[in-house]
Amino acid sequence: MSSKICKDLKVRVEWTDPPASMTGTILRADSQTLVVSLAPEGVGDRPATSLRAAKTVRISAAADDALYCFDSTPLQSSGLLLHLTPPREICRVQRREDVRQPCLLDVELVIPRGGQKTATSRATAVNISRGGLLIVFDGRLGTGDTVQLSMTLPGGEPPIRADAMVVRTEPFLRLGQQRLRVALRITGLPRPDERRLSQFITRCQVKARSGVA
Repeated sequence: MSSKICKDLKVRVEWTDPPASMTGTILRADSQTLVVSLAPEGVGDRPATSLRAAKTVRISAAADDALYCFDSTPLQSSGLLLHLTPPREICRVQRREDVRQPCLLDVELVIPRGGQKTATSRATAVNISRGGLLIVFDGRLGTGDTVQLSMTLPGGEPPIRADAMVVRTEPFLRLGQQRLRVALRITGLPRPDERRLSQFITRCQVKARSGVA
């Protein structure tokens, strides 16, 4: 089995007859079996006999570097545990760092104003990737400006903090007020925050592919 499919990966299991999907976490992955612990929500909609009767399910697995998909056959189920055949062929769907994920995230910007002076402003991120983000901003920024940013992802975890540089600005009017769309390239991001950002983007991808809002 590919080393990309391993313990603790978050996955989505999709059935086609009838259409349904559930999320879960891989508990064991070896050459004989794949064991997934399903999240409690949604399990009640599919009895154990239905889980076992499915000929094939589609698995989407959120690894650190990409989203991987493969087909598998249910072997047995016990409560929230689903035993599956290991994947034969794995498809790498997309590298997350290339993905611009739509979002609505509050962002705090610390903007240098010369010398030791800084200004703090608020903005809204409307899409994001591992390499940068697009924000809507009602202040002043120009191409080449550097900022420090802080943003909170859904889930109540501590804010992600990063250094960034303005690569593009685009003025527009909103409700009669002048605003800026600002494209930022992330130039510095601590490793733990990089991992959290990657996981957030992958979760959004999985939900989008399975049609979950």
